[in-house]
Amino acid sequence: MGGCGSDNQAGGTPSTADATPGSIEIAAVLPAFEYYGACGNETVDVDGTIFYPVLPERMAEIDLARYPVEDAVATASGLLRVVAPGPGDDVGTMIVYIDGNARFQSDSGRVVWLTDEEQTYNWVC
Repeated sequence: MGGCGSDNQAGGTPSTADATPGSIEIAAVLPAFEYYGACGNETVDVDGTIFYPVLPERMAEIDLARYPVEDAVATASGLLRVVAPGPGDDVGTMIVYIDGNARFQSDSGRVVWLTDEEQTYNWVC
């Protein structure tokens, strides 16, 4: 397992599944992707691009309705806690969008939104 951060290679297939007018195009869907964002400030390398968890105060800027999600990825969400990964917490599906945002959903249902724009976090884990 890759621990908190992870160095993953894309190799995923672009998809427009579930796309609607005005939606953001999917650049890659990466199944079995290793990532565990326990504290909310863990970066992840996806094929040479560093992604940062979106700051909580910036989540309102993301129009979730514009981001198609593959059928295999549920829309569950959860609270972030600093705990060791449970079964399915550190592996899941990473969807990378052409606008520089990404959505990771662990196999256990935890969702983390990420961006390729550098974020500054005011906490240490």
